[in-house]
Formats: sequence, C-alpha cells, structure tokens
Amino acid sequence: MCMEIYIEYVIIDNLIITFLILFMCYKIMKIPLHKWKIFGASCIATLFSIITPYIVLSGILALLYKLVLGLLICLVAIPKREFKRLFLFYSMFMIFTLICGGVCFGTLLALDINVNINSFQLDFPMGVILLILYLFAVWLFKIISKIYNSEKNKNLVCMVTLIFQNKQIKLVGYLDTGNGLYDDQTNLPVIIINKTKICKYLDFKQKCYWELGLFEDMNLKNFHYIGFNTLNGIQSKIPVFMPDGVEIENGEIKKNINVMVGLTNQNFDTNKKYGVLLHPAVV
Repeated sequence: MCMEIYIEYVIIDNLIITFLILFMCYKIMKIPLHKWKIFGASCIATLFSIITPYIVLSGILALLYKLVLGLLICLVAIPKREFKRLFLFYSMFMIFTLICGGVCFGTLLALDINVNINSFQLDFPMGVILLILYLFAVWLFKIISKIYNSEKNKNLVCMVTLIFQNKQIKLVGYLDTGNGLYDDQTNLPVIIINKTKICKYLDFKQKCYWELGLFEDMNLKNFHYIGFNTLNGIQSKIPVFMPDGVEIENGEIKKNINVMVGLTNQNFDTNKKYGVLLHPAVV
C-alpha cells in the first residue's frame, strides 16, 4: 500500500512532539530548563525520522535501533549525565514517547480520521494538533489551580487595621503557619509587617527616621530587638514594638488582638499584595 508523506509534516511533527516530551521530562525531574539542549535533541530526532524510512531493519534490530536513538536524544538533551539521572530521564522519555504515540492514535480516531496499521490521511501536522492540546491543558490546569488556591487561601487572608501614632493603617494580612515568633519580653506573638507599607502614612520627619531605621527616635512603645533563626539556621535580629491597637477582619468576624509588630524590608509575595504575616496564635 502506498501513501504520500509530506516532508514538512514529518519535520513539524517530530520537532514539536519531541520538544514537548523532553520539556515534560525536564519539568517532572525538576531540572533547570535548557531550551537549546531540548531544541538540539529535537532536531536530532527530526533528522533521524527523515532517514529512518531508508534504513531497512526488522525485529530485534529495529527495537535496538530505536532504543539507541532514544538514548542519543537524551544524551544531547540532559545537561549533566550522571548514570542515575540519565537512566531516570531516559526511562521517562521512552515511557512518554509510548504514551504520546497512544495519544496521537486516539486523537486521529477522535477526529474521525481513517487509521490503519499502514497509513492515515491528515492534511495537517499532528504535532501542531498536539501542541494546541498541550497548551489548552496547561491553560486549563492553571485556571483550576488558581480557583483551588483562591478557595484554599480564603480563610488565610484577613484585613488588618494597625493603630499606630494616631493613624489607622489598613493592610492585607496572610496567616503564616510557619511564623512561630514570640517576643521574649512580653510573651506576645509577633506579626511581621513590611515597613514600606507603613512609610507612606508617616509625615516627612517620621518618614526620614523610618527609612533610615532610626526607630529609637520615633518614641515607639516598648521598642527593642528580638533574635530569631532564619530557615538557613542563621541568627538574626528584628526590630519590634507594641502598637496602640491591632484589629483583624475576616468576613463578618472582627476582633482586636494583642501582639507585637516586627518590621522587615522583605516582600511576602511577588505581587506585593500582602503587607502583614500573621501569627497562628492570633486567628
């Protein structure tokens, strides 16, 4: 049985499909992304897909040829070639290749395209279809994750009103279950505030003191430093003071809390949405 094979379809299909498989292997093994290595390995796979029809092999030799070709692709794609890492990457690549073949076959059937063991008719590169399906799956996964995280974080986010030197400062707080910091003088829990969130509420003189870290000159109530250990085990200190009052609000629940306020320059999230890390004891 004869069939027409468009060389551009072979190139597009193999480039896209191999790239996607290698990309997934990278992500699952949490290897820092090397796009050019993935692209180079995909080009090698594409080159061999063009010349393979002219190589007459059968049985065990055909299987060995494909296994060696897969190993060559992985050797080019992976940045560090330790045996264990290479073995896991190679195994994952071959498994995903088999799965991808099944996905291609299922996609053809879903599109009601006549398929048999020798041929199929499709006037469009299969790789482009798989790329569209992949991008749609990624988009759908991100939407579902965003909805899930939004529901999950709903009870962890509170509005915080800080009463400080006759000012009411409203901030968005996030419950940090890892914040176990207590003030050693008052035994009160410590909430952490990004000090830049407060700076804009101060007058010029106070702002100068605040930005220079001259907190002692601001007559802050019970101002002192407390020590703590970072996640890396490094000892550090943080300035704390007692505010005139703190109120947290979550939905219809409002309550005043007795806490010490710790100050930091650190942003708590990439979007700079949260200004306060709350202590678990206050909720």
